[in-house]
Amino acid sequence: MNTAPRMPAESPAKTAVAARPGMTARQWLRLVLIGLGTSVVPLDSAVNIAFPDITRSFGLPIEMIQWVVICYVLTHASLMLACGRLGDVFGYGRVFRAGLLWNAIAFICCAAAPSYGWLLFCRFLQGIGAALILSCAPALVTGMFAEERRSRALGIFTMMYALGSAAVIVLSGIAAASFFAFVRWESRVAQPIVDLDFFRIGGFAAINGASVLVYLTSFSVMLFVPYYLVRLTDLPLPLAGAVLAASSIGSIAASPLAGRMIERFPAARVAALGAVLNGAGLSLIGGWGAATPPAVVVAPLVAQGFGVGLFQVAYMDLVMGTLPPQHRGVSGSLAMLTRTLGVVSGATLLTLVFHGLEGSPIANGGAAADGFLPAFRATFRLAGIVSMVTGVVAVWLARRRVP
Repeated sequence: MNTAPRMPAESPAKTAVAARPGMTARQWLRLVLIGLGTSVVPLDSAVNIAFPDITRSFGLPIEMIQWVVICYVLTHASLMLACGRLGDVFGYGRVFRAGLLWNAIAFICCAAAPSYGWLLFCRFLQGIGAALILSCAPALVTGMFAEERRSRALGIFTMMYALGSAAVIVLSGIAAASFFAFVRWESRVAQPIVDLDFFRIGGFAAINGASVLVYLTSFSVMLFVPYYLVRLTDLPLPLAGAVLAASSIGSIAASPLAGRMIERFPAARVAALGAVLNGAGLSLIGGWGAATPPAVVVAPLVAQGFGVGLFQVAYMDLVMGTLPPQHRGVSGSLAMLTRTLGVVSGATLLTLVFHGLEGSPIANGGAAADGFLPAFRATFRLAGIVSMVTGVVAVWLARRRVP
């Protein structure tokens, strides 16, 4: 008899849930404190608008900026599941507070870094603090509410999170080898960090893969839009930063709405809708030109961020609803890990694609500046197609999913 765990059925009875009492003042206070603590991680994206200045100050080509991202996110991606397990064992609050202290010290070190090499090392230190924080924050939030209110709690949490929002082949080989070694080890030990049987549940592995692709494609905004705003618009730097934040504003608006939508519709379909909207926004960004009006620049960013906001709440609800409550630290870490894997992959793959496209005019005798806008457009259109296809596949898998 098949005893493998199954994903929880999404009952139509969700729409008939009786009225529930609101949050207490103590719950609101705890939620705000967790949100403020977690926001130090997405606030790191504020450095993206300075990417052009960083590359110019250190005399670096554009593709080198990826290491500012990779040193940070690859570190907390590598440590996320282990830190989540530490939270399961020693307490989520204790690990979360340790992460806040560590991150504060790492921020100071980044600010004092005297060279590009030291900046990368300090970003590595910062990644350790981020792993401690992100691994336990979802478990802290969901532990404050009854199970039937999980989707709303996650919606509020992701809204607060959004408020805060050259040796490649060798490293890819190391990452692949590490992944397979991890899978082999986890399948043999008596008490694994994450039970690999969960990935045999219908649709569970696929939704995690979809999460990586959505975050991979969406990272194109934070990676390349700063260069567009600096090179092809006359916006002052503070206003350009505000325009870049339009994506996060879209996620902020979508997050609480997503929690309510999941109470009425299957979470997998809400996730699929989010992936499609993300892709549509990216495709529209791919239509920007040298004289695109500001309103036309902002609207696709908001739409793209709105799609990501829908997706991340629905995805986290699926993951945390699949793993048992005693593994909430691991399930929350897994949800954040796929996001990080998407960002790391995006920083590498998108940069490679962009660099290859940008070099085409140069190879044909054109100026280096002539390659930026065509490469920018093609990269975003490709990212948009990948995200929309991911959404369509997610809908198909949702219909085939074992109840």
